[in-house]
Amino acid sequence: MGYIQSREHFSNYIQKAARQSSESIELLPEAFYFKHVYDTGHADEFAWDVKHAGAHLLMEPHIWEWIRRTTAYRRRPDYTLEITKVFSDLLEDLETVHGVYSFWSTESVPLYIGHSISLGKRMRSSYNRFITYDRPVFVRYIATATVSDAIVLEAYFITTLNPSLNVTGNYGDGLTIDVSPIPKWSLPIQCNLVTRE
Repeated sequence: MGYIQSREHFSNYIQKAARQSSESIELLPEAFYFKHVYDTGHADEFAWDVKHAGAHLLMEPHIWEWIRRTTAYRRRPDYTLEITKVFSDLLEDLETVHGVYSFWSTESVPLYIGHSISLGKRMRSSYNRFITYDRPVFVRYIATATVSDAIVLEAYFITTLNPSLNVTGNYGDGLTIDVSPIPKWSLPIQCNLVTRE
């Protein structure tokens, strides 16, 4: 299963992307996005591309160009994905560690932030949301002394980094408290290898 979990989730993502764009976005009827993106099974890929290329992909004629070049009309994908050994080993090492984790599309673009009492288990299940992406995904984490610390840091980083795939907990109203010192993320670890056929 990918990151976008439902029609409502997909709708919320589109609305958020348009609202947070620095350019004026004129959305098409919601039914259009469902018919040409969600119902064809490419909501995750579209969300990824909107994050990287910009919210203008939500408008005509850009969305038609995206639809033409997407894999939506291919019979099979032209790539295979394999989890890296370093990511697999990390999941085992963090099985009993609590903290906050994040997935990134590059080493500097955050996609999703979460917390868990078992970083290894949660990162494994959360990574499954990205298995439809045809490009590398990176993970970072911060081990915390308490679970409460992890919850506070999750909210802090969702607000300050504004990852596109966090809908819940991303209120967009800023912070009035100070988190100091700000903990450092681990070095980025590549989760997958993408091989073109």
